[in-house]
Amino acid sequence: MTSPTGTTASAAELRTLADEFWESFLAAHPGFATVMGDRRYDDRLDDLSPEGRAAWAAILQQTLGRANALDPAALSTPERVTRSVLIEEAEGQLGALRTGVDDWSLNPIDGPQTWIV
Repeated sequence: MTSPTGTTASAAELRTLADEFWESFLAAHPGFATVMGDRRYDDRLDDLSPEGRAAWAAILQQTLGRANALDPAALSTPERVTRSVLIEEAEGQLGALRTGVDDWSLNPIDGPQTWIV
């Protein structure tokens, strides 16, 4: 049984995974980081190159694999929610990357030209 404070090895791994995902997300989306008040990435733009997309996809795949490997039974209810959100977010972002939407979407109101912060 998991303690309410989440002291199991699975809980610790989940915290580490969530923290790593957040830091990776901010690094991969520097404009978003700036909007959130994190000024560490103010000298960068999102890397929309094929290499940048592949690097982000690799992080998402790794996050997905690690989150799926965690046993939900070893987690508290809030931790299970966090695990589920990580899985859903990684799957959703991987799906969006796989569409190649940036290659074929033309939107003068919210296209890549507007993403430069």
